Amino acid sequence: MQLSHSGFTEAEAKGLVGELTFLESQILPRFDTLTSVRGWVGPEGSSQDFRISGVLIEVKTCELGSEKITVSSLDQLNSGGKDLFLVVLSLTPSSDQNEAAFTLNELVVRIRAIVARDEAALDEFNVRLAQTGYDERHAAARLYFHIAQIRAYRVDEGFPTVTRTLIPAAILSLSYVIDISACTRFQCELGDICDGHQ
Repeated sequence: MQLSHSGFTEAEAKGLVGELTFLESQILPRFDTLTSVRGWVGPEGSSQDFRISGVLIEVKTCELGSEKITVSSLDQLNSGGKDLFLVVLSLTPSSDQNEAAFTLNELVVRIRAIVARDEAALDEFNVRLAQTGYDERHAAARLYFHIAQIRAYRVDEGFPTVTRTLIPAAILSLSYVIDISACTRFQCELGDICDGHQ
């Protein structure tokens, strides 16, 4: 997650919805609470959002119907020789009348309830949440979203990435956009990300 220096933004709220949805649905059911929360390393400045059991995971969100995701650095999809997965969540704005819709604030409350039985895990979660710039009072934290689709991709040889070895050393930073519809041969089952590495 790219952190804002000018306050919590709607784009950051969407990104945080993606990361916390993955934490809630995929990480917490498979690992103990403290390991799960410590595996959420993006808020601490890691290039990827999660690092758990030797696996790197980058989570992206996009609007339903869009196949474009933005990679914000040269290191984000650089595995460094480790297993790296990309998870893409398609979000749609929704009405609070929709049973499947939820806000970022509601998602935070749900996760706090899950990790509350482990005081150390709850403390770690709250620290990381603060590091993202999360502000429960911000309008973006109260927007309703529906997760329309979650896809997972294995980032290995041939996956379209730009890394430092491919560009002149004088280029210090770079962001780029990937058409995820062109990456179907790298798609994998969501459960494969963690199940094979516990």
